[in-house]
Amino acid sequence: MLEPATVEGIEPMAEQETVETIAQVPCGDYAVPALAGVRGAIMFEGAQGHIHMRIDDGKVTLSPSGAPVDLSLRTSEPGALLRMVRGEINVVTALLRGQIEAQGDLMLLIKVAGALPKVGLRPPPRPTPTTTQPGAE
Repeated sequence: MLEPATVEGIEPMAEQETVETIAQVPCGDYAVPALAGVRGAIMFEGAQGHIHMRIDDGKVTLSPSGAPVDLSLRTSEPGALLRMVRGEINVVTALLRGQIEAQGDLMLLIKVAGALPKVGLRPPPRPTPTTTQPGAE
């Protein structure tokens, strides 16, 4: 049996520490122009938790809970849930490979496949406050 390579003074990370969780995804609104004209709600469920995605004509909203959904995607593969939400895994490919289970509107699945950018890698854009210049009216 092979032992993992070690470097003096550096401890190998435990497998559990390398898996990111869905709790790390910043909830909020994201602009996703590739989803213009698409509307629907998806729940991503995994071993680390779940997150709801509402799509409304190019605006994607991530939240910890939401109204009834059109599509549920489930996986038990560690880290896959986060990679799906970020768009790092094509959901149709994952479905065909048996990495996820889908229930509901499969046309919505096809519409979002490959269209999700790396949502959740950055905080959602914050609205810029409007301020008036002194003396301007």
